[in-house]
Amino acid sequence: MLRATFLTLVLLISNFAFASSNPNSRAMDMFIESSHLDQSLDESYRKMTEAMVQQNLLSNELLNEYSEFLRENVSFKALEKDIRAIYADKFSETELLELAAFNHTSVGKKMIDLGPTIGTEVMILSQNKLNEKLPAFLKKIENKKVKAKK
Repeated sequence: MLRATFLTLVLLISNFAFASSNPNSRAMDMFIESSHLDQSLDESYRKMTEAMVQQNLLSNELLNEYSEFLRENVSFKALEKDIRAIYADKFSETELLELAAFNHTSVGKKMIDLGPTIGTEVMILSQNKLNEKLPAFLKKIENKKVKAKK
């Protein structure tokens, strides 16, 4: 009896320690629904694609083909099983319910609404910084290669 009680206690503690949950639980469904994760992810790809066109990284001729490629390979629908597993590994059932509740608050809704826009702005900022700094970095690397050959 003592062994069974100890084993039960260990299992309960390990469940809290690893904060994992069932990827197909009602809590997971509530979180995904409340976060509009499907729409947010797909909107992020749409905004990033628009930014790529604006920055001449993607031609208008390839826009539809690239968009279809994204839908088939990295849309929420294509990745849903894996996305659920990632969240299930990181959050307990209780935490998913708390996140779902937060998503119904005004600031939660604002975060969800602005997520794709902020993500795109951060991506553009990062790309611009890389474009600005990369030539000097590549020149530095090239100089090191030349010195190493001497």
